[in-house]
Order: sequence, then structure tokens, then C-alpha cells
Amino acid sequence: MACSDVVIVAKDKGGTADTATVTLPRTPMYSRPLIRLAAPLALTLLFPFAVGFDWPASVRWAILVTMTLSWLGFAAWVTYSQFRRNPDQIRILREQDQLLNELRTFVSNEVDGSRSEVERARELIRQAVSGLGGSFESMNRKSRQQSQALARIVDRAGDDGSAGVDVARFAQHASSRMEQLVEALEQVSGQSTNTVHHIDEMAQHLDGIFALLEDVKSIADQTNLLALNAAIEAARAGEAGRGFAVVADEVRNLSERSTTFNEQIRKLAHSSKESIAKVRETVSQLASRHMDRSREARHESAAMLENVAQINASLGDGMREISECARSIDGSVAEAVRALQFEDIATQTLSGIHTHLDRLTAINREATALQELLHRNGGVYDSDLVASLAKVSSRLRDMRVEWERPPHKPVAQQGMGAGTVELF
Repeated sequence: MACSDVVIVAKDKGGTADTATVTLPRTPMYSRPLIRLAAPLALTLLFPFAVGFDWPASVRWAILVTMTLSWLGFAAWVTYSQFRRNPDQIRILREQDQLLNELRTFVSNEVDGSRSEVERARELIRQAVSGLGGSFESMNRKSRQQSQALARIVDRAGDDGSAGVDVARFAQHASSRMEQLVEALEQVSGQSTNTVHHIDEMAQHLDGIFALLEDVKSIADQTNLLALNAAIEAARAGEAGRGFAVVADEVRNLSERSTTFNEQIRKLAHSSKESIAKVRETVSQLASRHMDRSREARHESAAMLENVAQINASLGDGMREISECARSIDGSVAEAVRALQFEDIATQTLSGIHTHLDRLTAINREATALQELLHRNGGVYDSDLVASLAKVSSRLRDMRVEWERPPHKPVAQQGMGAGTVELF
């Protein structure tokens, strides 16, 4: 820091000269206050010399009075300068206050916008997770219902007095009756021919069951593929998708169990078809042997046909129930696939926050520039400061148009029920 020396020269009664040097700081921005302070400070330092060297009383009183007046004048000047503001300084202060108010307003708006985007993304993810859980639960429920329906078709428990049909017991009963009908097949040849026809129809129904089993296998494969997609999406989501990985494993296990159950049903159905084919062959052989005794076995054949009708009715009900379950599972799979889009929707929603963050960065940059500008001259208001503040104000006016424009939102929807997603 540059300094200035003030030399004070004093003489006693004998004419001896004494000098005192006072070093004062010399700062360009505070030069005017220091100049006004030099006189009272010099007189203050001179007064002890006058007293110490026993100067004349009139001189000492003159120095004391002058020193007092100097300090009073300096105090008056400081007080006056505090209350006096030139128009430029008042205008600068007003512009500073306006700029700071605008920056605070912009920051508040951008923070509110960022908070709104985050809340919207959180709501989308919550709805997607809820939709996935509901879809998987519906698929699990419909799969169990389908499994129970197929079980009733293949092996429905029931005693002689119940409405249920036991295919295994019917086969055993038919086998025992066939032994009794060996001698009477010639009498029931005509009815045996009709029985063969109905058995052929039952075989066709079993073929329909095989086609439905193919659909069940296809649904299980689709469920397995859905579980794989869910696991991939969970891996892409990172820590937030850990719960989806568990759900994907459960869906995969459900698909494997459905496949295993489908194969078991297929084996049972094949066994039933083979048994029915053997029954048909036996009936045909017996019908060709004993045509004369077929009348005596007419009652037994009618009972067998009634059992076949019950089986056909049971198979029809089961197939209709399986078809309804398949349609429900298709709807649940479609709902789950749509819900799996939440990762893209949330990503595009959160990408809109970058716009708010960029604006906040620009606001912070302008605020930093304004702060550096105010502290650069140590608080001294001059023409350079006025010009710099005018430039900052002009930049903020230019930026205001861009900041007040709503940011582009790739995803405008508030929930998973409707809306579109920009594809990459």
C-alpha cells in the first residue's frame, strides 16, 4: 500500500527545532477522507510537543482551539457525506435492488419448476409400480384359476351321487363292463356303432384340449419373456429397480411352474386319449363278434353314453373357463408391458429438470458477476461501475425472455393412464 509522510516541525523557546514524522496510508479510493483527516491529526500530534517544550500559552491555546475546530469540521463533513447521495448513486442502488429482486424471482421460479418435475416423475413411477404389481397378481390369480379348471377336466373328484366326473373311475368301470359285454356284443352292435361315433367326437374334443394346451404353453412363454424384460428394466433402473428384479424372478418361477403343469396335463390328456382309443377299439371288436346278443347290453351302453355326455359337458365348461382365463391373462400382460414403459417416461420427465438447472447456473453466474462488480471498486461509485451495472441489467433483460418461456417437456402426462413418450 502506498503511504504519505506528514512532517511536523516544532521549535522551543531557545529556537531548537524538533521534528516529528507521521506516516499516513495513501489509498486512491480513500484519498479525499485522508486529506481531510491530515489537518486535525497533525494538530493533535503537535499539541503534545507544544506542551512538552513549554511553548507560549497563547500558542498552545491557538493549537488546541484549531485542533478542536478541525476535528469538529471533519466530523461535520463525515456526517454530511453520509446523508448526501448524488442521483447516480441513488439510481445505482435502485438498479442493484431491482436486479437482486429479479434474480430472486427467477431462482424461486426455477426451483418450483424443478420440484414440480420431480414430483411428477415420482407419481409416474408410483403408478407404474402399482400397475405392475396389479398385473402380475392378476396373471398369477388367472393362472391358478386356469390350473384348477384343467385339473377339474382331467380328474374331477366326486362320488357316485355327485355331479362330478372321475375319468379314471369311468375307465375302470368301462373296462369291467367290457368283460361282461364280450358275449353280448352281437346284440348291441347297433348301439356300439353309435358309441364308437360318440367316442370319436370325444377324441375330437380332446384334440381341442391339446390346442388349448398349446395356447397355455404360449402364454407361459410370453410370461417368461415378460419376466426377462422386467429383469432387464430392473437392471437398467439400478438401485431403484431392485424390487422389480425380485418380481421378475417370481414371474419366471410362475412361468416355469405353468410350463411343468402344462406338460403334466398334456401327458394325462394323452393317456386319456389313448385309453379312449383302446375303448373304441375294444367296442369295435366286440361289435363285430356278437351281433346277436347286442340287445341285452343296450342298457349298459346307454349308461356309458350318459357318462360320455357328462364328460363332454365337463370338457366344454372347462374349455370355456380356460378361454376366459386366457383372455384375462392377455389383458394383464398388455397392462404390464405398458407399465414397463415407466423407466423411459421417468427418464424423459427428469431430463426436463436439466433446463431448470441450466437456468439456475446462468442466474448464479450473473449473481456472481454482480457481486464481483460491487466489490471490485471497494464500494466506490464511479462511471465504470455505472456502465458495468447497465451491461448486467441489459443481459438480464435479454435472458428474461428465455427464462420466462416454459421449458420443453418430452412427457406431459401426469399419470400412467394416458399420454405419449418421445421415442429415441
